[in-house]
Amino acid sequence: MLPDRGAGFALAAAATLGGAVAAGVGDAAPPAVFAGVALALVAWGAGERAAGLGAQPGRGADTAAVEYARVVGLVAVGLLAVLALSAVAYLGPPVSVTPARAVVALLLLFVALLALTARVGLETE
Repeated sequence: MLPDRGAGFALAAAATLGGAVAAGVGDAAPPAVFAGVALALVAWGAGERAAGLGAQPGRGADTAAVEYARVVGLVAVGLLAVLALSAVAYLGPPVSVTPARAVVALLLLFVALLALTARVGLETE
């Protein structure tokens, strides 16, 4: 399940995502949960890109500009997503979801993520 190269960033992203989910279950404010998920995606995306750049041109290559551009883009998209989701959470109509439906939704999301991971893994081989 962990990538062959750079498993550290994957573990960091998983831990951050786990913290965001725990915060959501613990009744944290929605923007805090959204920000935690966005940070997990930034950690994963930046780490994956850095590991890929380290494998392709080599560790000695000067790739700082490319990596900075990637991180800035990821942070910008994450910030926009947090702002948009926070606006929907506070300004949108009230939504009530039963705990059973929430668990089913999370399980379906997990299955979809596994399928996507398997598909991406097959394409890169």
